[in-house]
Amino acid sequence: MAILNLNNPWHPILMMFYLILLASILFLATVQSEPLPSTQEIFHQHKNRIVQIKILESSTDIKASLGTGFYVSNNGDIITNYHVISKIIHDPSHYSAVIKNHQGDTFPLEILQIDVIHDLAIVKANISSSEFFDFADLTLDKGYRIYSLGNPHDLGSTIVEGTYNGIVEESLYEKIHYTGSINPGMSGGPAINHQGKVVGINVSTAGNQISFLIPAKFAKNLFENKNHEPQSINLLSSIKKQLLDYQDNYMQKLLSASFTTTKIGHYRAPGKIANFLKCWSDSSRKQENLYEVVYSGCSTNDSIYISNQHSTGTINFEHMLISSKHLNKFRFYQLYQDFFQTSYSGIQASQEDVTNYQCHTEFVQTNKLPFRVALCLRPYKKFPELYDAILRVASLNKNNMGIQSTLVLSGVNFENAKQFSKKYLESFSWKTP
Repeated sequence: MAILNLNNPWHPILMMFYLILLASILFLATVQSEPLPSTQEIFHQHKNRIVQIKILESSTDIKASLGTGFYVSNNGDIITNYHVISKIIHDPSHYSAVIKNHQGDTFPLEILQIDVIHDLAIVKANISSSEFFDFADLTLDKGYRIYSLGNPHDLGSTIVEGTYNGIVEESLYEKIHYTGSINPGMSGGPAINHQGKVVGINVSTAGNQISFLIPAKFAKNLFENKNHEPQSINLLSSIKKQLLDYQDNYMQKLLSASFTTTKIGHYRAPGKIANFLKCWSDSSRKQENLYEVVYSGCSTNDSIYISNQHSTGTINFEHMLISSKHLNKFRFYQLYQDFFQTSYSGIQASQEDVTNYQCHTEFVQTNKLPFRVALCLRPYKKFPELYDAILRVASLNKNNMGIQSTLVLSGVNFENAKQFSKKYLESFSWKTP
């Protein structure tokens, strides 16, 4: 019987193994050493797939604002930001919009679909493009190089290199942290990977290379469910429905969970009740004031853009522990009353958007603590069933100390405002020293 001598390095079986191994090594080396396209190459390959969107003041036909859009089909469908085209939704008699393509031609714009929650819109003009973007399905790691395209300050098509830094943590509205410069006029433009696939849509900046992108999945979903008959869309009704559905979704999640409380003096008060809230604390202890105030609160860091005069979809609250060792109970009560009556004007809205607040005040008791409570509501004029709500509470169990709190909810329905305010008030308690 013949025996294979595999110790012979030139045996045919071993030779075949060596050749396969060598081929695999060479292939991997070729793949790993393949250079990525340069920024210049990426720009020249994709520059014709973006357009400039101009919002014109109707009486002069001169630009009032600028934005960017990009083709997502060969039928000429274009993705941009909702905020780019919002003027023609809210004031169509005074504004119009045109699309300017890479050849410098302009065409009237029509709106196919909007997603006000994620600040997106699909628009179209009487043009088509054989060159368009696809959406990326890959999950990126932090530090991945991506490229933002747009028309900053009407300077022409521009590409900006930056890095992907993941989804912003502790945010009610999902967005990508992009380390790169997004400037006015770039809103609605695509941020792409080196393969030319869209990973996000330019939306906003905080300056100092801190910018934000809308994840591509939301634009993809909007495109796949677009309305093909724009004339049949009532855009204000669509905005109302989206706002009502969204606030009900996150409010029901909050109402079904237990409220986390935080210590402030001898009181317990609502604390970080959701992971999308940012919380802080501070104090004011000036001897000449004859009293001390300790502050604590939480708030959302972003909001839903409705128009340049109106934002919504926020939650914030602040507690004040007010105390004094120097004022008698009558002077302290007057000081306490002055703090309680301080007006609040932190929600951005104009007289065209909202009515005046209507308030109801009463005295209640919760967890054996007496409180003075005022609930104020103002309805939205364009979107009935939505309200801004302000809840003011003040404890009344001490003559030289008390906790006051202000809760602000914007863009909620009446039932959610009532139920959330009730649960908020019931979260206060006193811990005996």
